[in-house]
Amino acid sequence: MAINIDVASKRGATPANRETVTTNIPGEQMAVNSPSIDSQSVTVPGSQTSIPAPPPEKGTVRIDAKIATDTGAPQAVRNEKFYLLDKDVETVLSEAGLQPIEGQTLTNSLGLSILYPDRYADFHRNALRAINNHIKYSGTTDTAGTAQLKNVNPDSYYLFGVTRKGNGFAIWSSPVSIIPGQNALNLSPQPVTQIQNSG
Repeated sequence: MAINIDVASKRGATPANRETVTTNIPGEQMAVNSPSIDSQSVTVPGSQTSIPAPPPEKGTVRIDAKIATDTGAPQAVRNEKFYLLDKDVETVLSEAGLQPIEGQTLTNSLGLSILYPDRYADFHRNALRAINNHIKYSGTTDTAGTAQLKNVNPDSYYLFGVTRKGNGFAIWSSPVSIIPGQNALNLSPQPVTQIQNSG
């Protein structure tokens, strides 16, 4: 915007002897008072600026856990802890030097030791100690079988959980990737491994 302002070259000069000074002011609207008044009024139009919120740096994880019952109807896993580990359970137990219960994998041995903690006390104690060293985050399910984990660093983890059901157990051990923001882990109903012979 260009504003023309008359400036007298000397006091009492006639209009013919006046100079014209042009001042360029980019962008804004200006109101300039009479040259005889030593003041200037600037009007800046208002603006509404919308600044988007920064993206979240961490994630929240919602776990929805169910087991598959004999009737086929899924049942919520209540009051059980679920964990995000930095390694899968089988690797954790193997690197800790644990030997599986005869005829079982290390993961199923863990299930047996949780089902019968007195019978397999040594394995149970050593397995839990080994797993504890690899826990990054944990949460306990409510009556609907859901657990919330907050402030989780985005990364790759292994979801681990175990529950007892009657004369059996169900174990979750799956790789998961957590991203910033909301993460929903809707676990497929896990079948229960039934123990036919407890002796």
